[in-house]
Amino acid sequence: MNNKFLFSIIVPVYNTELYVEKCLKSIKNAIDKDCEVIIINDGSTDNSEGVILEFIKKLPEEWKNNYIYIKKENKGLADTKNVGIEKANGQFISVVDSDDYISEDFYQIARKYVNKFDIIIYDLYIIFEKNKTWNYTSRAYRDDKEDQMYAYVIK
Repeated sequence: MNNKFLFSIIVPVYNTELYVEKCLKSIKNAIDKDCEVIIINDGSTDNSEGVILEFIKKLPEEWKNNYIYIKKENKGLADTKNVGIEKANGQFISVVDSDDYISEDFYQIARKYVNKFDIIIYDLYIIFEKNKTWNYTSRAYRDDKEDQMYAYVIK
């Protein structure tokens, strides 16, 4: 890793043609020029690749160098993330699943914490497609223990 970028955003993709465009648009709306987006197609059998390539094609020319597209044989999510990590040129790595999307201030908020902590764990909202119900889920556990990493890992 040569830290050419502040954030390397890994987007593992497998058969998410219905969601991946919304995911990529949300990332585009949240990043600055010091971010790279590594999209890794893990052997999708649907039209995910077509959606991704069309999205990249429509990017303004000045953004095209911030996006990397990799197509590989299906080997699962862990392998796909590892390929992204190997290709990453950022100081920090973030993973956004291709059937998820993020808020426009996602990386703006992250910038406030990257030099203070080794790991940032975000809370999330789960939105059910059929009835659009939102469920809030806290993914981080905090307490006043001296060893904060221990507090995050042990619940």
